Amino acid sequence: MKTKYPIILVHGIAIKNIFFIKSFGRIDSILQNEGFTVYKSKVDSFGTIENNADFLKKEIMEILEKEKVTKVNVIAHSKGGLDTKYMIEKLDMAKYIASFTTLCTLHNGSPIATNILRLPKWILKFIAFWINFLYRLFGDKNPDSLKVCEQLSEINSIVEETFLSIL
Repeated sequence: MKTKYPIILVHGIAIKNIFFIKSFGRIDSILQNEGFTVYKSKVDSFGTIENNADFLKKEIMEILEKEKVTKVNVIAHSKGGLDTKYMIEKLDMAKYIASFTTLCTLHNGSPIATNILRLPKWILKFIAFWINFLYRLFGDKNPDSLKVCEQLSEINSIVEETFLSIL
């Protein structure tokens, strides 16, 4: 059974459509071949949760207008799930979401990010500079890889401070 509303795919950290790399592989084309209307978000790969949520909200509002519908279905991978949760909760978007599915979302933070943040600050800033530089070349508007790492860490997780009300 087809959905009544279009589907928007929201990618996670680092992976988005770059050259021959596809953020959701063939999922979008498979769904389209089955008759679904599918969009792929263009949020920044290393954008903060707040910035990506704001960008995603604008994308969804454009889709609603274009498709002449009142809601969308969201399928979000990894950090894309956190961006979407923030958008729904903090940017008053619940009324526009028909369904929300997360795949491998870091709902309780990331142990990897926590361990990365144990590196000396000068190394973190050096690495972050080059990641941000590279992803600007790949189309990110506001990459902030160090802030994203902080947001994903278990110690200082935006998940805890923002979404305790959902639990």
